[in-house]
Amino acid sequence: MNEWSAISAQGRFYDHILKLLDDDQVEDALHLLAGALNALHFTGAGWPASRQALRDHPLHDHLLLDPYVARAFHRPRGYPGDAELIDFIYDRTAPPETEPVGARLFGVTTNFPVARAIRDRMEIGRQLVTEAAAAGARICSLACGHLREGDELSGNAAANITAVDQDALSLARIERRHGQAIKLVERNVLGFLRDAAARGETFDLIYTLGLTDYLDDRSLSLLLKLAQRCLAPQGMIFIANLQPQHLAAGWIDACMDWHLIYRSEAQLAAFAVERRMTAETFSDPLATVAYCTMRN
Repeated sequence: MNEWSAISAQGRFYDHILKLLDDDQVEDALHLLAGALNALHFTGAGWPASRQALRDHPLHDHLLLDPYVARAFHRPRGYPGDAELIDFIYDRTAPPETEPVGARLFGVTTNFPVARAIRDRMEIGRQLVTEAAAAGARICSLACGHLREGDELSGNAAANITAVDQDALSLARIERRHGQAIKLVERNVLGFLRDAAARGETFDLIYTLGLTDYLDDRSLSLLLKLAQRCLAPQGMIFIANLQPQHLAAGWIDACMDWHLIYRSEAQLAAFAVERRMTAETFSDPLATVAYCTMRN
């Protein structure tokens, strides 16, 4: 099948998906679409044309009625995965002005396996931070967003946390919840780590839950190099990364214009080896997110 024929066939498929949505078969339609997009995504060379075929089809405008999809695609803060969008995944609550059709889409898309895995990621982060705070550890959260994993902390339990993010609106949300208990730093994380290392500041736990999905290998290597310099004796670095070939990779790219860098457990462990650190890795039950702890 030549490229023109393939795009024509995709157009007919998108017609079918739109018909299913019009018939209120929302869950069937979206799961069918996500599966097809994933298959196209991993074919490689034809993917840019396939992605554009969806963007040019009326189906895409329909999908943008979903506030979760629309926020990623329109990037009101200049990037697709802002903390407000992640809160959509955590809370599964659409804005009150959402049209009924958009709310039905939202109910399905925020329960895709990747969304469930991101909620699991937050719970893993919550356990990590809660235990570290209870032990009196000095904690640094990089690209902290709304620091939702720390929502339940208060008073002295939050006093040893430094939260770093370049988005002032995200930090403002933390301040509204925690007041002055948490040290908030509006800064690029690499710049923060450089300065922290220069002044000899150390932490017992340095972690990020979503940043590495946006970093190429060179940037991630630099991040870990700087974080290692800021690690206290017996301290730990903890990172999480979406894994290759998860079930919504094509959907996220084509529908949401959200481009992420995927890594396996083995790929994360290789960064620890590069730093001559000891690594332990695991995955969530959905095999969607890879986790890695690193120690000197």
